[in-house]
Amino acid sequence: DVLLAETGVRCLAQLLEKKYAFNFHLNLVMALVPMADSQFPSVRDQACASFESVFKSDKTCACSYEIVQQISNYVKQKQHRVQPYIIRTLLVMPLEVTMEQGEAARKKAKSDRKKRRRQQADGDSIAAGLKEAEAVVDRAEREKTQADILHELVLIYFRILKQATYSQALPAVLEGLAKYSFLINLDIMIDLLKVLKVVLREEDVLPLPAALQAVLTGLRALQGPGGQELMVDEKEFVDILYRLLHRFADGDAGSDSTCFPTLLQCVEAVFLRRKEIVIERVASFVKRLLVVAQQLPSHQALAILSLLRALFLRYSKLQQLLESDLDRVASGEYRADIDDPDFANPFSSACWELALLTHHVHPKLSTYALGTAQMAPTLPNEHARALMDAFDPYAGATFTFKPKVPVPPSNPLHKKLASESNKNDSRKKSRQRRARQFFVRDPLANLDEQYRKQSASPFFQKCLELDEQRTDDKLLEFKK
Repeated sequence: DVLLAETGVRCLAQLLEKKYAFNFHLNLVMALVPMADSQFPSVRDQACASFESVFKSDKTCACSYEIVQQISNYVKQKQHRVQPYIIRTLLVMPLEVTMEQGEAARKKAKSDRKKRRRQQADGDSIAAGLKEAEAVVDRAEREKTQADILHELVLIYFRILKQATYSQALPAVLEGLAKYSFLINLDIMIDLLKVLKVVLREEDVLPLPAALQAVLTGLRALQGPGGQELMVDEKEFVDILYRLLHRFADGDAGSDSTCFPTLLQCVEAVFLRRKEIVIERVASFVKRLLVVAQQLPSHQALAILSLLRALFLRYSKLQQLLESDLDRVASGEYRADIDDPDFANPFSSACWELALLTHHVHPKLSTYALGTAQMAPTLPNEHARALMDAFDPYAGATFTFKPKVPVPPSNPLHKKLASESNKNDSRKKSRQRRARQFFVRDPLANLDEQYRKQSASPFFQKCLELDEQRTDDKLLEFKK
C-alpha cells in the first residue's frame, strides 16, 4: 500500500530529526539514503528534509558526517547516476572550516585524545570525567569533523564531474563547488580548474544551467583566497560566459528558474566584484546584455538594466555608448557576430537597444531604461534581484501584471452620451406608464335609424346588430 509506505518513511524521517544522537541513528541513515534518491516525490522529499534538518541542528557534526559518508557510498554504488535532489541536500551543510584549519584541528584533537588517555592511565579519572561531562562542544573535534565532511563533499563532487559529465546532478554538483570553493586548498583548486575547463569544452552540448554554474564555480574559485595565489587569468571563463549569452537570448534556458539568477551572479563576479582593466570587454558585455534584455520578460529585463546601470556608474568610460555614434570618429564597425569580447569593437556603435526599451509596454521598464540612459543613480532597493522579485508576475502564482494597469480616465463624450440615453429611457418609460384613451365617434349618429342601416357598410351593420342584442339582453335582465 502506498499510504502505508509513506507513513513508514515519515516515521523514519521524524525519528531521525528528533533523535539523531541515539544508538541506532546509523541504521536510520542507511535506510533513508536510498529513499532520498527515490522516484516518488512524497518519499524523496521527506528523506531529504530530514537530512537538511539534521545538518542545521547538529552542533557536533558527528551525525552529519555519517550521513555524508553514506551518501558518498551510495553515489559510488550507483555509478554516479543519481538525481540532483540528494546532491542539492548537501548545500545546507553549514561548513566554516577550511582544509588547512581542518589539518590543524585534526592534530590538536589527536593530541587531546592522547592527553585524556594519559590522564586515565595515570589515575587522574576525575579530570577525564569532568572533561566528558562538559556540556560544551569540543571545538577541535568539531573542526576536525567539519574538515572530514568537506573532504567527503569534494570527493562526491569530483567523482561526478570526472566520471559522469552528462549526469542530471551536474548543476547541483557545480552549485555545491561554487559554494564551498573558498574552503578548498590550493592543490585541489588546481585540479578543480582543470576539470572545469574540460567540462566547458563542450559548452554547446552542455545544458545551459550546468554551463553557467561551471563558469560561476570557476570565477568564485579564482576570486577566493586560494585562487588569488594562482595568478590565473579569468579570460577563458569570461569568453565562455560571453558566448553563453547568445544561448540565453535564443531561449535555451526554458522554464529553469535558477538559470537567470546564475547569469546575474556571473556578470557581477566578473565586473562588479573586481575591477576589469580591458574596458572594451565590459562594453561588449553591455551591448550583448541589452540584446538579451529585449528577448526576456519585463521583470528579468529590469534586473539586467539594474546591472547595466551599476556598470555605467562603475566604469565611467562606458558613457561613450550613450552618445550618438554619428558624432564619433570612425573606428570600424561593431561586430556582434564575434564571440570574443575583446575584438567586437563595441565603441563604434551606441546603445540603440536602450532607446528601444524606453518605449516598452511595461511602465516601470520604460522609465527605468530612460533613467539608465540619463545616468541616474541606483537606489538601495533597485538592485537586480530586488527588482526581479518585486515585478515578477509569476511570484505567488498571482499571474497579474505588476504594477497593476491603471484604469484610463473616462472621455467627456461618454458622460454626455450616457445622460442623453438616460433621458430617452425616462421618456420611453413615462410613455409606457401613461395609458392612452381612444374615442371612436359614430359618423352617422345624426341620421335616423332606418337610413343608418341602409347607408351603413356591412361591417358597421353587423356591429349595430351586436349592439342591439346586447341592449336587449340588458333590458331582459333588468325586467327579471
